[in-house]
Amino acid sequence: MRAILKGIYDNTVDGSLKEFFPADPRNFDTQLTLYVGSEGTTAEEMFYLRLSSLDFDESDSFCYKWYRYTLFVNFFEYNSIFDVINSKISSFAGKRWEEIRKGMCGFFISEFDNYIPYQ
Repeated sequence: MRAILKGIYDNTVDGSLKEFFPADPRNFDTQLTLYVGSEGTTAEEMFYLRLSSLDFDESDSFCYKWYRYTLFVNFFEYNSIFDVINSKISSFAGKRWEEIRKGMCGFFISEFDNYIPYQ
């Protein structure tokens, strides 16, 4: 079983994130909602990721750095950001979804973090 990215959204953006372009592509900060499931299923779970610019590279080529729950990029470019996130998510595999979720929680916040079932 392998994780797949089924959707990527930003609640602060009207319309598609593909069409979004920040006022300053080298200076932004937002939280993304990622819908992730496993191959061959319609089920999906929400994960959250902070996406932020970081002045670590002034070059025109896209650069990124992963930190816990955050992806820093040197500028906003949707296709490159999508590819980085998609590649990371598809690297998680396991025999059960719980194994995949556990691995992903080092990079993304699960909708079930700190979840306490009703008693």
